[in-house]
Amino acid sequence: MSMDGDDVGEVRGIHRGYRGLMGRSVGRKGQYRRSPFGRRALQGALALVIAVVPFVVNIPAAFAGIGFGVIPTFPSPVTVGQTGLPASLTIANDSTTPDNASPVTLDTITLVPACGSSFGTGANNDCPAASADPGVITLSPIGTGEAGTACAGTIFTITTIDATTGQVSFAPSTPVVLQPPGTGPGGALAQCVIDFTFSVNKGPAHVDSNGEVDQLGFAHGANTLGHNGGGFGSSAVTVNLATLGITTSATPTSTVGGGITDTATLSAATPPGPAPTGTITFTAFTNSTCTGPAAYTSNPTPATTPRRRRL
Repeated sequence: MSMDGDDVGEVRGIHRGYRGLMGRSVGRKGQYRRSPFGRRALQGALALVIAVVPFVVNIPAAFAGIGFGVIPTFPSPVTVGQTGLPASLTIANDSTTPDNASPVTLDTITLVPACGSSFGTGANNDCPAASADPGVITLSPIGTGEAGTACAGTIFTITTIDATTGQVSFAPSTPVVLQPPGTGPGGALAQCVIDFTFSVNKGPAHVDSNGEVDQLGFAHGANTLGHNGGGFGSSAVTVNLATLGITTSATPTSTVGGGITDTATLSAATPPGPAPTGTITFTAFTNSTCTGPAAYTSNPTPATTPRRRRL
């Protein structure tokens, strides 16, 4: 066994401590007497300390780790009704020495398209139930590995795996193998970039503290040594509601005792979105400024088609 100067100093200090403790003990009348354990017990204790010291102080200089950088990339802001918008999911090999010398094969890739929290839950970074907002954003059924990356040309089948949160999985047509960090131009072969499109179907019911909708990505894999690791990340987008147009056409004048009519027409949303929902209410006033108590208020009329109301 070999010890450096710090080791020896530490052992000597421990030796002196044991000497004071083991060499004497307190008798019944408060007098000190020699310990019945004797010198051999002291030597045994000292040998034990010397044996343990190298284990405590000689800590390995390097630690290994398997991990990934996972980055969803979505444009912002977006508007309800938009379709075919481009997006991507990047998974990069961020393993550390000595595991960073081994290629890593991905076995799990998931994404939550819309969540009211930037922090996922569970083993695969799913959206918390209280923040789940499925259907706000939906992805295309197919994704493609970006040229120049480790998954170039690979086809990914995108399937919903949790209907309560909208979480999807990306299943590659061939295994995705990320090379060690830094491999290829700019480290391109150490990462996989999956390109896909998405649609914005409705306004969110849940948003994060910044008023945005979050996308939660996750990936897991193992290297050639059998070591496993994972990683997750998020992005955030602002979702704007579509703008509906409404025009009205009312009877300009009428004689006493005659009737008046008013027609409200909804125009298509910009950009085109789902069929409008809700109601239209007609209100008549006795002045040209439409202020004060209403002279007449109609029952709510479904807003799905133009309506004519005789007042």
